[in-house]
Amino acid sequence: MIPLKERRGTMKWYNSVKIKLIGFFLFVSVVFLTTIIIAFMTMRDNSLEKNALKEAALMTSVILQDIRSKQTKAEAVVLTLASVGSKLSEKNNESTYPAIITSILSASEKNNIDIISGGIWLENNSSASPKVYFFDKKQGGTFQFVKAYIPHVNPKTMAFYKLAQKTPYQQTAWTKVYVDPVTHRRMISVVSPIYRKGHFAGTASIDLNIQTGIKDISSDGNVIVQPRHYLMMLDKDGNFISKSKEVSRFDSTENIYRSKNMAIQQILQQIEPLLGHMTGKNTNCYASIQYSVHSSTPKNHFSPPEMSVKERLCTIKHDPVLQTESIVVIYHFTDTHWNVIIGIPKEQVLASLDSLFYHIFIITIILTILATIAGYLVLYRVFVRPIESINKQLKAAISEHTLLKCEDQGEIGMLVENLNTRTRNLEHAKARENREHELRLEQQEMLMQQSKMAMVGEMMDSVAHQWKQPLNALMLYSELIRNDFEEGIVDKAYIEEFRKNLQVQIDHMVNTLDEFRSFFRPNKERVHFKLIDVVNSALFLAKDDILKNRILVKIDRQDEIELYGYPNEFKHLILNIINNAKDAFIEHKVQQRLITINLIASEHGDRLEICDNAGGVPEAVIDTIFEANVTTKEEGKGTGIGLYMSQQIAQKHQAKITVENRNGGACFIVTFHHDLKRKPLSPRDIR
Repeated sequence: MIPLKERRGTMKWYNSVKIKLIGFFLFVSVVFLTTIIIAFMTMRDNSLEKNALKEAALMTSVILQDIRSKQTKAEAVVLTLASVGSKLSEKNNESTYPAIITSILSASEKNNIDIISGGIWLENNSSASPKVYFFDKKQGGTFQFVKAYIPHVNPKTMAFYKLAQKTPYQQTAWTKVYVDPVTHRRMISVVSPIYRKGHFAGTASIDLNIQTGIKDISSDGNVIVQPRHYLMMLDKDGNFISKSKEVSRFDSTENIYRSKNMAIQQILQQIEPLLGHMTGKNTNCYASIQYSVHSSTPKNHFSPPEMSVKERLCTIKHDPVLQTESIVVIYHFTDTHWNVIIGIPKEQVLASLDSLFYHIFIITIILTILATIAGYLVLYRVFVRPIESINKQLKAAISEHTLLKCEDQGEIGMLVENLNTRTRNLEHAKARENREHELRLEQQEMLMQQSKMAMVGEMMDSVAHQWKQPLNALMLYSELIRNDFEEGIVDKAYIEEFRKNLQVQIDHMVNTLDEFRSFFRPNKERVHFKLIDVVNSALFLAKDDILKNRILVKIDRQDEIELYGYPNEFKHLILNIINNAKDAFIEHKVQQRLITINLIASEHGDRLEICDNAGGVPEAVIDTIFEANVTTKEEGKGTGIGLYMSQQIAQKHQAKITVENRNGGACFIVTFHHDLKRKPLSPRDIR
């Protein structure tokens, strides 16, 4: 064990509790500030839609109200025309048609509706073309009947007429932006069907000059479109109803989808999934909001219902019109499918939030620094100072069993008391462990001696059997020489032959005795030996038991395997396995008894296999068969230490012994590694 003074060293500065406390508070401060920043950014992103809608509402409220007001008034006019047309059709008094229609169209001037044309189109049963009462507004503001409309074009083939046929009774519909084939004006029309006795009888329509919208939203001196904002108004096919000056200087086309300007195309690429249907497939866009815009005009019989408007936000990382990141707000009119598109710089939307965050961030940093300093001072007094006192006591300690002192009454004081208790327990445990270790060594020696003594009886019996035949031969030789002497046939040649025969029997007895003495004599030095020699020697020692129990031993393979260690201990290992096989043959009453031995040399490791056909090892104990006191024999017939000692011998020589059931018997496999020539382990190392 390393002495206490040798284990003391200089503490690195970064291992100091003070530094760790400072680091902890800095870490907590960073985490806190990061949390504040993330929370603000989340709040900022969540507020982006609300602030953008609020900003857009400030600049578009007048526009939306103006659009709704004009739309409502225009729809009221066309509904009036449809109602008048239905009644005129019933009375069949065509002479009054022009005056009534022009009076209705002229009255719209008072409502600030720029109607450029309009009229009534009645079904004509006697002709494929309808009766047309179409009036065009001249420069003086008066409406003039257009007599040449039918020869130029059949109204039934035009989109506005087909749209009216699909529109329910007393309802209105808006066309797309188009150029009238007769007046050649770019316009947008609102239509309403004329019904008589429940059947479609014609169409009422008025046409609005869309140029008015461009002037209303122009940025020249008009506060509706704020600086660095832009606005576009499109119909459902992308035709420009109006656009602000910022957009006009980039593109002069009449349809956004046909624009070849790169700036307009980039904006269109971002907002195109939202136009018309507001499907929201673009991942940069926020959820839509649907609300209703109310007209200030009192409702009457012909007033349409409230106008439904959907709002949608979309962020553009680099808006080519504003030259910065922008928030684009799209208002979609569900009844007319118009889209009002407003672009606002993102920093303008978030300016107030950024200013608030800056002040909160500065205050948070100051409070965090103050809290870190205060927390460190408090923890130093209640935590670091007691630890420093304990550390000084440990440095001044003479032995490992020195007890500590601490005045702290809290967790640190309890820790010191527990450490003192642990020190006392460790001192007692160390003494107890030393005693137990000595007992284990004694038990190991006793087991080894017990294993050898268990073999002594069997070996002595084998010696007696091995000497019995030579002793009988000597007895016969003594009788034979006496008889031959009496008969007078003993001569020098006879004596020499007799001496040779006696020497053969005596050499056999001496060799047997030497073999047994060599086995029981402990090896003091390691030697190189061939495994086949050890196997043959072990078979010689067990020859008497093998013959007496009618056991056939076959060595099927004899690869040359050379080991470095203690040969007598390997004999002990082999004899343990052969004796177990012999006992298993007797216990299971096996008639054809066979032990097969194989010495196999391989590049993956040499091995010795000793297999029998005695029934195998029971599965219940096969995993613990090499443990001490584990036996498969009946009580009183087995000690349970033979295979345990075999395992100890194998481990001592860095080999591994295993067993498996194979071909109706047990097969013990001892695997030797190629580095077996290294120093074998001592018994202490094995333990």
